[in-house]
Amino acid sequence: MGYGKEMFEKGIYGIVNTKTDKIVYVGSTNVSFASRWGEHSRRVVYGTHSNEKLVELFESENFEFIILEAGNFTNRVLLKEEKYYTDLYNVCENGYCSYIGGGALQPIANYNKQYNYDKTSKSIRKYIELNFFQQKIYKEDKATIEQYLTDNGIKITKFMSVIKNLGFVIQRYSDKKSWLISDKLY
Repeated sequence: MGYGKEMFEKGIYGIVNTKTDKIVYVGSTNVSFASRWGEHSRRVVYGTHSNEKLVELFESENFEFIILEAGNFTNRVLLKEEKYYTDLYNVCENGYCSYIGGGALQPIANYNKQYNYDKTSKSIRKYIELNFFQQKIYKEDKATIEQYLTDNGIKITKFMSVIKNLGFVIQRYSDKKSWLISDKLY
């Protein structure tokens, strides 16, 4: 199937088993569809794909990627839409999805248990949003954030995990010396 500029957008996609003509997997991507589908393919080739049913389907070559919804979505909307399509096509029970929506975009389930979303967490989130949101963070910024977290009673184990637990999406640049807090899940 040919796609134009949609291939470079983000959104919700499906994988169709062409033998049964049914959507058997629903996923979302906050990068381009082309990148995400390429990632699926690379993981199959290198034997690192975690979904055995999808690997079997890819190896049989009886599949097709389809775009269900494309657009410039926030991660929160992506999660909502992925859950909608997951439920619509019932891909957890009758397909190859092992959990409902989100994968790497999914907020960590124990967020409320771990941080209780109390006044401290709210003030930490506000501090990060005001000072470090949507900008490149360097080691000195990371140290400043870690100190602020420590001063407010949050134990630092892994920087990226703590930031994700606070409900942000954080990515590491390829230089491995800088980060980007790029979206909010809550």
